[in-house]
Amino acid sequence: MPPAVSSAGTHPGPEAEPYVVEVLIEAGADPAGAFPEPPTGDAVRAADTLLAGLPST
Repeated sequence: MPPAVSSAGTHPGPEAEPYVVEVLIEAGADPAGAFPEPPTGDAVRAADTLLAGLPST
């Protein structure tokens, strides 16, 4: 069973970044319909793993 994945950001854009989609595919997750949204406390508490990244400059 592929992992369930959520994407979040403090200033989410309209779609998942291409490198995020690539990582999801490599992890065996289906990125179809993935879109970033602001993180919520409930989503963070429900997560098994959190990955944090910094914007590229």
